[in-house]
Order: sequence, then structure tokens, then C-alpha cells
Amino acid sequence: MTGSETSAFTVIAAAAAFLGAVLIAMTRRRRPARHRLK
Repeated sequence: MTGSETSAFTVIAAAAAFLGAVLIAMTRRRRPARHRLK
């Protein structure tokens, strides 16, 4: 694995994690699961 491949993988992984966190946050805001808080 070269340095460019490693940095590219890091950027892609960071972007995927960020998008996943945003999707989870949006889902929680749009659909508050109050029945799960019991």
C-alpha cells in the first residue's frame, strides 16, 4: 500500500463515517423513538 492509497482510504473512511453520523442524526430528529426510551 503506497502513501497515496493510504491517505485516499483515510479520506474515504472519514467521509463515510461522517455521512453515517449525519444520517443517524437526521433519522433520530425526524423519527423520535419515544417508545424505545422506556
